[in-house]
Amino acid sequence: MLGRVDPQGSLLETRHMRRQLVTKGSFYERLADHGHEIVSDEDFAHLYAPGKGRPSVPPSVMVRAMLCATHDRTSDAETSRRTRVDSDWKAAMGVDDWFEGIGATTFSLMRARMVAHDADSALFAKTLERAVAAGIFRQPLMAVIDSSPVHGAGAVASTYELVRKMMGRLARAMGPHLELGLAAKILALSTAKPDIDWQDPAARKEHLGELVEVAATLLGSAAADKELAANPEVTEAAGLLSQVVLQDVEATEAGLAIRQGVAPDRVVSHSDPEMRHGRKSASRRFDGHKLDVIIDEASELVLGVEVRAGNAGDGEGAVPLLSRATETEGIEVATCCVTWPIPTGTCARRWNRPGPPWWPRCLPRPTPVGSPRRRDLGRSHILE
Repeated sequence: MLGRVDPQGSLLETRHMRRQLVTKGSFYERLADHGHEIVSDEDFAHLYAPGKGRPSVPPSVMVRAMLCATHDRTSDAETSRRTRVDSDWKAAMGVDDWFEGIGATTFSLMRARMVAHDADSALFAKTLERAVAAGIFRQPLMAVIDSSPVHGAGAVASTYELVRKMMGRLARAMGPHLELGLAAKILALSTAKPDIDWQDPAARKEHLGELVEVAATLLGSAAADKELAANPEVTEAAGLLSQVVLQDVEATEAGLAIRQGVAPDRVVSHSDPEMRHGRKSASRRFDGHKLDVIIDEASELVLGVEVRAGNAGDGEGAVPLLSRATETEGIEVATCCVTWPIPTGTCARRWNRPGPPWWPRCLPRPTPVGSPRRRDLGRSHILE
């Protein structure tokens, strides 16, 4: 059941009782003074069942604690500790000085609720509305978009393990519709690494052929059953298994073999199938996702966040992020001309290289050599 903060507030809050302990001019002081203007319990009421269970920790308190955790980059355990003992955090959360803190597991549950209901964007919307009302965006803003790698939580697996685990996932989704003998064989393959001589190329090749044969049989069984074909869980698992086999295995004159090279959209983990191989630069590689953040250069307000595939190009997310940022009434992004985002010869000469078709127009004013903006051009797109 939804827990709510008393709308009348309390004189016993840390921001009142121990104001002298709150760091002056800090993020915590600003959040203590203005957090109630952008975060309210009603914004997250749809995440809770009405009239069922005991009252929760008020979601406005939870979200403000999560903002502090993001600011300080703390783990859930450390976040829980600071909500209990840190005066800066208690002031920012809007709680009393003797607040007993929030359990570490409560944060993971809150994040799951927010992700399931797409409620994380509500805070962005409220922040932007408040900024517009305060007159922060009186002039067309200068938007800065930065792409950075996000390492995935799943382990990168070999072709053999990917096929085995994806077969297990499909078998579990098919349930009783799968023939018992085939189900037992797949269960044995997916639960334990086969005891073969992995140093012997012939043994590995024989095991690969066995895996592909079982996978083909399993996919055929799933496709033949009309009831399973209409099951989205089965369809998703079958699609992943097919993708893994096709991306990593090829037929040669000597039989089936591991494909040389990397498929463009290769699945790399069975526990997180959305992970991809990505590159931050020619020498820096990562496995995971790519995060795009757009901010207003003058106010440093975050206007939007987007997570894309790790193998996506840095500039591909610029236009969608800009479009979503300008959907808020009162926000306007200035552009060089109506042909944006096609770069001109002037832009290309300024940066000493031509830009791809998606590359945004450069700033009209020159940037000094050696400045952060000039050094970070490879990862940031400065738009006007």
